[in-house]
Amino acid sequence: IAQDPHNMEMFMRYAQTYGGNSAAAHTMMEAELARQSLRPNRVLSDGGSLPVSFDEVRDLHQRQLDDTALTPDVQAAHRSHVGQASSFGSDPGRPLDQRTAPPSSVRGDVQQRAAQIQGETAAKRSEFDGKAEIVKTDDGTLESKKSLFRQSTKQAYRDASGTVEEITDSVQDLFKRK
Repeated sequence: IAQDPHNMEMFMRYAQTYGGNSAAAHTMMEAELARQSLRPNRVLSDGGSLPVSFDEVRDLHQRQLDDTALTPDVQAAHRSHVGQASSFGSDPGRPLDQRTAPPSSVRGDVQQRAAQIQGETAAKRSEFDGKAEIVKTDDGTLESKKSLFRQSTKQAYRDASGTVEEITDSVQDLFKRK
């Protein structure tokens, strides 16, 4: 809207009156954008049945307030279910409707595999802690006893020795060519 030449004069007037950085200028521009925007209509162009105005939504809400499918009486349903559940099994002379199948071995297999995985994980954790020399401090935090300075020095030495080897190989190749 601000780039439209028709509206340029209006926005320039707002900028001159309120300044470019003030909150009032932003508020005025937002108000103008809202004033020029499309108004809600009651008919969708694609023939859809969605409500598009606040009045339609309010009317739909009022109609659906009394619809028992959308707003069931939860307390009454709860009381009914509690009554049914409390009467279950109250007749000791009544035989069971069907025999229960023996329990599946899947649960035991899963529990056994879970214990095995937990054991492997604990072993790997202690192996990692041993290699990294990780210890728990008095306040519960973890720290490593490995010296980062010593590791950096070793790495720098290996890097320097590798560089020396590459230079030596390059010099030898030059002498071989001549």
